[in-house]
Amino acid sequence: MVHYQHRYILYIVVLLFLYIPRVAEDLDYVQYGFSTANNGSVLDTNLRAYLPYFTYGVIFADIENLRDSQPLDRIRKLHWGWKIPINLVLGFLFVSYGSMTMIATCKQRAEEDCAY
Repeated sequence: MVHYQHRYILYIVVLLFLYIPRVAEDLDYVQYGFSTANNGSVLDTNLRAYLPYFTYGVIFADIENLRDSQPLDRIRKLHWGWKIPINLVLGFLFVSYGSMTMIATCKQRAEEDCAY
């Protein structure tokens, strides 16, 4: 059985590895081609865009399977009076982020699918 106590360092290094190129390109230090204007491959652009979110999922799955303590059990054991506001906030974030339309994605869709 593998017991690594400082796994958070590994998570920080991986997330920095995934985010530093995007931030550097946003600040115009480098030209990696993350935006669809510079890169014609939608698969490549989307893969690099959503890889950090996949990494967040891996981190949460790893946190869920800790043997010593399971931090997410604290959320499960909360009283229902606390769970309702938490779920309302999460639902609001889900709906507001899911309804966001960017110009670059709008140009690739049919005209009737874009919000004006």
